[in-house]
Order: sequence, then C-alpha cells, then structure tokens
Amino acid sequence: MTNYIFGAKAIAISVCKAWKAIYPEEGIQGFVVSDMAGNPKELLGLPVLQIDELAECQSQEEKVNTQMIIATPEDVHEAIVKTLQRYGYRSYKRMDSVEESELMEKYFRQQGRFRVLHD
Repeated sequence: MTNYIFGAKAIAISVCKAWKAIYPEEGIQGFVVSDMAGNPKELLGLPVLQIDELAECQSQEEKVNTQMIIATPEDVHEAIVKTLQRYGYRSYKRMDSVEESELMEKYFRQQGRFRVLHD
C-alpha cells in the first residue's frame, strides 16, 4: 500500500514524522492538498501534490493501492472524504483527535524524549 498524508499544515507534519518513525516499512510518498494556494511545494523532503493532479497521474489500480492519511482538523474530514471518493480513492484513515493522540503517544514513547501520561 502506498501512503500519502492529506494535509500540509502542523497536524500533517507531526503525523508524517510519527508515522515514518513508527511504521518505517510503510513509508509516506508525499503530502496531498485540495489546492496548492498557500501551501509549500515540499515538506520534510517530500512533495506536496494537488489531489486532482495526483489522481490524473495514477491508474485505477494505483488508486486502489493508495491510502490517504487525513491529517487535518476534524471539521473538514467529511469534505476531504467526499473529494477523495470523487477522485476514485477508497482507502483512507481519518486522524481524528483520538487517533492522532494514540499515534503521537507511540511516537513519543519510541523517541524516549518525553514521558507519556499513560506510562
């Protein structure tokens, strides 16, 4: 499965760092946004791509094998899911506050720099 982070702001950056550290075998190919306006062309050494341009470059088989990790504020998750579905993406993971918190707890535990509340 190919993974992309949907989003290009603070949540997306922290999710990307944590995901790459915890799941190095899965990797992240880049960041995806609805619109490039106000977004950088690159983050953490990975490309930032506009969804319509990525969708145009991928075959249906590639879309089936692509997971979008939605790392944006929760109030826009539903709109993002509709956009992904419109472009043929069916595999996505919403990083809501609970999922993000669990991911970051695993990351900080692994890094050993901060004590985790549950520990």
